Amino acid sequence: QENIFQLKANENIVEPLFPNVKGNPQYWTNKMIQLTVEQNDTDYMYSFSSIKGKYYRQKDSVSKVYGQNQIVYVSVMNQNGVISQEREVVLSNLDLFQPKVNVNFKEINSYVIFSVDASDDLSGVKEYSFDGGKTYQTSNQYIVKDNKEVSIYVKDYAGNIKKKKKTYS
Repeated sequence: QENIFQLKANENIVEPLFPNVKGNPQYWTNKMIQLTVEQNDTDYMYSFSSIKGKYYRQKDSVSKVYGQNQIVYVSVMNQNGVISQEREVVLSNLDLFQPKVNVNFKEINSYVIFSVDASDDLSGVKEYSFDGGKTYQTSNQYIVKDNKEVSIYVKDYAGNIKKKKKTYS
């Protein structure tokens, strides 16, 4: 199969090295992702594309920032116009959204049980706080004896927090 990234058909022109890309998080994050090509040659041009086989020149930028999960194709072009093979980078650990939260409570004898129904479509629900984020637990229930306002925080695996206050009286 013909290499579609080779712009010049000259055997004396050396193709740039396959780009090494850093910045793709291994774990969930709620911060924008910055991909950076690690190349030492300042005469190179770089391409960050969401389309396989499509090269976009970016002379002065060895980095690009992303705000959504997607596939990015990274390549490098040397001073002779020869483009490297693409490096496919799968961005899949970005979650910028708070969990969805619904709080219910029911009275049993002289106690009130707060129950939190929470969901997160990307990273998933990690833990719950019923004291305004001071402490967290994996249980989605909290029992109180007296009438009181409860500050409920629900955190996902990326670190996004949804806050709700509920009062039972």
